[in-house]
Amino acid sequence: MDQGQYPMFVSLPNVDRCLKNRSQFQQAHWWNNREDLQQQPKNGMPFVFSNIPGPVSIFDAKQGHSTVPTPLPPLTKKSIFAALPLTTRGIPLVINGDPKGRNFLYCNGNSVVIRDIQNPWLSDVYTEHSTPACNPWLSDVYTEHSTPACVAKYSPSHSFIASGDKSGKLRIWDTTQKEHILKKEYQPLAAAIRDVSWSADNQRIAVAGDGRERFAHVFLFETGTSNGNLCGQTKAINSIDFRPTKPLRLVTASEDNSTAIFEGPPFKFKTHSYNHGRFAQCVRYSPTGEVFASCGADGKVFLYDGTEGTNLKELLDAACNSCAHKGGVYALSWNSSGNKLLTASADRTCKIWDVEVGNVVTTFLLGETVNDQQLACLWQGDYLLSVSLSGCINYLDPSNPQKPRMVVKGHSKPVTSVAADRDNDTFFTGDMEGAVVRWSGKSGNADQLNPRWHSSQVQAMHKTKDMLLTVSMDDTLAMVKSTDEQVQSETIKLESQPRDVIGDQNLVAVATVKAILLFKDGKLACKEAAPFEATCVALHPDGNLLAVGGQDSKVRLYELKNLSLHLIKEASHHGSVTCVRFSPNGQLLAASDATRRVVPYSIPSLEPAIKNDWSFHTARVNCLAWSPCNRYIASGRAHTMSQITSIDWLDNNTLVSVGQDAMVRQWSLTL
Repeated sequence: MDQGQYPMFVSLPNVDRCLKNRSQFQQAHWWNNREDLQQQPKNGMPFVFSNIPGPVSIFDAKQGHSTVPTPLPPLTKKSIFAALPLTTRGIPLVINGDPKGRNFLYCNGNSVVIRDIQNPWLSDVYTEHSTPACNPWLSDVYTEHSTPACVAKYSPSHSFIASGDKSGKLRIWDTTQKEHILKKEYQPLAAAIRDVSWSADNQRIAVAGDGRERFAHVFLFETGTSNGNLCGQTKAINSIDFRPTKPLRLVTASEDNSTAIFEGPPFKFKTHSYNHGRFAQCVRYSPTGEVFASCGADGKVFLYDGTEGTNLKELLDAACNSCAHKGGVYALSWNSSGNKLLTASADRTCKIWDVEVGNVVTTFLLGETVNDQQLACLWQGDYLLSVSLSGCINYLDPSNPQKPRMVVKGHSKPVTSVAADRDNDTFFTGDMEGAVVRWSGKSGNADQLNPRWHSSQVQAMHKTKDMLLTVSMDDTLAMVKSTDEQVQSETIKLESQPRDVIGDQNLVAVATVKAILLFKDGKLACKEAAPFEATCVALHPDGNLLAVGGQDSKVRLYELKNLSLHLIKEASHHGSVTCVRFSPNGQLLAASDATRRVVPYSIPSLEPAIKNDWSFHTARVNCLAWSPCNRYIASGRAHTMSQITSIDWLDNNTLVSVGQDAMVRQWSLTL
């Protein structure tokens, strides 16, 4: 093996041998720069750290130790292709606009996503969990919200965002700095916060949701001091909104079918209305504050006086049996002048209303399936957005209401696999619901491949020259020969659950929990019953060797002869083998396991290619990927911020990772 073929180990995310304090970091550098090798750490594994706040190790596989104490250039974030909003059927979703008109907000899991409204593929992610992050070089990803975020709202000044989660915690964080520094944290409710509203002067915040003693609360932003008592409704409150002008008012919409208005400050109950026959889902003041609107699960929309809360009129569509919509109405959004209103409904339509006349101006038809139900809407400047139950974000076009101007697609559920198509600078991803998405590596534009060929989680995928291979927890193997938006796939039912798939132009290999399967020309050619539970599989570039990892902590190397498997070598690990991958030139096999180890093996001897295995991760290693040039191995692992489930290289300098947070990330490595 020549010097240019020595593999380097690139860990992702930045959590290898997580150094808990600066003294440990300095000690690691001290060991690396010692000329006397007798002073190495006790485990005998010298390593090199980069000059970024996160270790990246470089190994000379031939000599088994670091070649030189030269840092690897930083692994930098190239782009984030954000998750879609996480939706639940029958539950209103809140998306919020930027007061400056540039961005919009929504939540998915523990993440708050900030997207550019003009170019929605530009995004920022605020992922605040309860545990401090081990990877601070991801400057726009943090860990503070301990439970999934439900709603996020900009302050009128644009300086802060308030985000509420399922535990009733509200975090208020800075938007002017890339780090999104935390300003305040409060616990206004005992259960999920469903909506948040800021007063026009930025001094007060009101929250609504579920709870035990109260369903809504209003308090001062700087101190958290209560600014009134929002009582009077007997069930969870779905929506809350401040009047943007004086005299100040607060309005709420509750699951007891009522809307209520509170006067203040300090705020106290004024009156309520029971116009809705089912849950009141959303209330919103017009920008002038003269009126507010409410919508409900009964398909009705009402307008009220902004000061007294008296009922003014009902918005009716003659085509909807004396209602505004044929299904429940989940969201409202006003235009900037306050004379038109956008509504979103479960009847799969959005409508623009002329408020003064009370008539429908435009009806947007957004599909015919259950997934086309509309759960949220936003009117921001010239942009009209809605969110479907599928999570897709629709850019509505009033001049052509039959077809959205643009639809932002992607994943809203955890992404479980990725496969790169290097020839076309694209890659494919699969999620836990069986959806497969094709992405442009340059623009981030996504297309969902339809019709779906899997009904459950995509376990693994692999891209050959002209075919996409996928396996799923629905016990099927799919061979997709067309990757246009409308696809033709050949689906094969398997006898047991598949774990991994690999293939080339001639052969497809599938590792299942009971057997190793070989397919040729779409037909089963070999079934090798396994006395162990297979977890992963790799096919040698020459097509003559097959590596299989097992739950029994072993890597097995098989020779392929006449479409049959012959065991020739075995290697033992300390834990379940999670991934095996051959280098593109076929000289090495990398294997990872549940005990945090990554071991490169020489082929065909299956002997370790280095003196010491690489065990710098602090948790289970889930996935491995070789760079096309044979030199770099990237690994992804479980992590409290986002468990990385799969990785692949687009080219020698670009890495793609996917994970449980439903985000797709691209990383740059310049060497």
